[in-house]
Amino acid sequence: MEKTALVAGMLVWLAVAISRSAGWWGVLLLVPALLSRRWWIGALVVAGLVAGLHSAQRAQTTHEAEVPSGPVTLAGRLADDLRPGGFELRAPLDPTHLLVGGRWAPWQGPRLVLVTTHTARVKAGEAVVVDGRLRPWSGWVRGEPVAGALEASSIEPLAGAPDLLFRTANLVRDRVQAVLGERGPPGALLAGFLIGEVSDLPVTDQENLRRAGLSHFVAVSGSNVALFLAALFVAAGPLGWSPGRRAIVGLAGLALFTVVTRWEPSVVRASFMAGLVLVGRVSGIAFSAWAALGWAVVGALVVAPELVDEAGFQLSVAATAGVLVGSRWSSAGGLVATSLAVTLGAQAAVAPLLLWHFGSVPMLAPITNLVAAPMVTAATALAGLGVVSGLSPVVDLAGGLAAGVLMVADQAATWPQLGPSGVGAAGVAAAVWLRAPRARPMLALAAAVVVAASLLPAGRVAIPTAVFLDVGQGDAALLLGPGGEAVLVDGGPDPSTLLAKLHRWGIDHLDLVVATHGDRDHIGGLAAVIEAYPVGRLWHPGHREGSELYRRLI
Repeated sequence: MEKTALVAGMLVWLAVAISRSAGWWGVLLLVPALLSRRWWIGALVVAGLVAGLHSAQRAQTTHEAEVPSGPVTLAGRLADDLRPGGFELRAPLDPTHLLVGGRWAPWQGPRLVLVTTHTARVKAGEAVVVDGRLRPWSGWVRGEPVAGALEASSIEPLAGAPDLLFRTANLVRDRVQAVLGERGPPGALLAGFLIGEVSDLPVTDQENLRRAGLSHFVAVSGSNVALFLAALFVAAGPLGWSPGRRAIVGLAGLALFTVVTRWEPSVVRASFMAGLVLVGRVSGIAFSAWAALGWAVVGALVVAPELVDEAGFQLSVAATAGVLVGSRWSSAGGLVATSLAVTLGAQAAVAPLLLWHFGSVPMLAPITNLVAAPMVTAATALAGLGVVSGLSPVVDLAGGLAAGVLMVADQAATWPQLGPSGVGAAGVAAAVWLRAPRARPMLALAAAVVVAASLLPAGRVAIPTAVFLDVGQGDAALLLGPGGEAVLVDGGPDPSTLLAKLHRWGIDHLDLVVATHGDRDHIGGLAAVIEAYPVGRLWHPGHREGSELYRRLI
């Protein structure tokens, strides 16, 4: 069953990916599939092709839709929460009505992206009225196609979410944020552990987690789903329910948890796997971890083919496979050996994807994960108990553990990152280690030398050097001197991108930061830089009018 499930997952993944990118040419996949003697292979390929083609057609129809320009008033439903994008907040909006001549007319256009620079007390699933300026904009928001951007000047809630699932999920999120929201970065990190909400976590801490290889802890995944189901079953235990009823409660709980965490790709994967196991227990079908992973990929991609392009889904599937492989590497070892093997397996599996999406891999991520994982597990369990019970000492203890995780991330953020050549060398070294035991002492010595050398401070430039940083649609220039001088002129629109570039150049301080003017594409990342580094001086032209972002920076 394991082999069948894995083949099924790979077939559907391939069919969805090709049909979404190649369109109807993907039908050529049917030829080898239909020639197979096994009917289920053809059925799976057809299912993947249909799902992928439907997704591609929907995206094309949306992107080709005409959207008017100019001031508008729209009523609609938020398809997600407002999420940070640089210094903007964005959310997909499904409009229902357009105000024309004082009367509401049904909206006949496509989905839009709502853009604002002001915080609004609105949540996913709720009905809102938005005043703003609409313009055509073809793109993607959380994997969904949109054809226009509505830059909001005001957002007024009309009513709460219409269905029970969204209302309950929003109440859960409100409770988590009410208990943890006033506790600074540790509280924000606990919210990330519990529900994947990191909007209140400073950008510098988010970047540190990424560079330390710990950001997956706030991408709610399998361990969180397991903790949630365990708590749910413990609560339902006194009722003495049968396995069938417990499975139904578990499936309902999975649906709720998926909406609470806003259907993050990793949660979708984990929920499909857990749901299969629950159904299997009732029906008498035993799903191994490998089988559950394979069929979860099939179900997730057929239902939501857009996931095939999501980095979060790709990393989640790869990491789960790596964990399963790693658990076999040290099945007879102790706790530390097993934990290290599992972490190494996961890191090896996601390394190619990290290179593809982010350009680097944290070299010592297995060590940081080994140190942080127990703290994260304990902090998550305690935070969940504290949110439910309201006991402040429990939440304080969870916050202390979260602060420890942030301290680990802060220290490890300066550790070396591997590029493609470094990952290739590590792969060769691992193969030699496994195949040639006699070479292990020499490899260990060489690895120690490489790690020690990489931990040394970055070398200084020999002559005054100007570096123009690629920060997307915006400007940022780094001026370096042979005496260690560092000057940053503007910071582009996105704090995370800017911090990553500065890390790559070994920056540990800035003598001078220059803000040429107050547009977001020039100073959007500077506030995060001032938080992250010692800054000697800030030069700016002094014209504060017209830019709220500029005033906040000063």
